[in-house]
This record gives sequence, C-alpha cells and structure tokens, in this order.
Amino acid sequence: MTVRERRYLYYHGNQEDAQFCATCQHFYPHYVRTDSNQYHLISAGHCVHPRQKLREAYDTCKFYETKAKETL
Repeated sequence: MTVRERRYLYYHGNQEDAQFCATCQHFYPHYVRTDSNQYHLISAGHCVHPRQKLREAYDTCKFYETKAKETL
C-alpha cells in the first residue's frame, strides 16, 4: 500500500481496525500548543521500539503491536 493510500485511509477510513502507528502501543503522539494555551493532537509522533524514531500517525512497521483498550 502506498503512502498516499495509507494517508487517505487514516483520515477517511476506520482507524480502529487498521494497523497504523496511531493504534500501536509503541507510538507516542506529539501535541502543539495554541495561542490560547490549549494542546492539540497532530498527526506526528515517535516510536520507541526498538529505538526512538519519528513517525507519522498513518505509518506502520514490522514492530506493530495493537494498543490495549483502556478500561475505566
């Protein structure tokens, strides 16, 4: 699958079932602070397995592991 197709699926498709970095347990998203001192999630972050590297939220790699659902 091309980068363009992955990006389209990430923004327009079902994110919960797809294997994107955004749904991986090793991915930590990045945030930006606005002028009104609020933080907003952006589509970039970093992966920490096996070493730290920058990733887009729609990327994926061979180390993908599904993030456990949070329970309250």
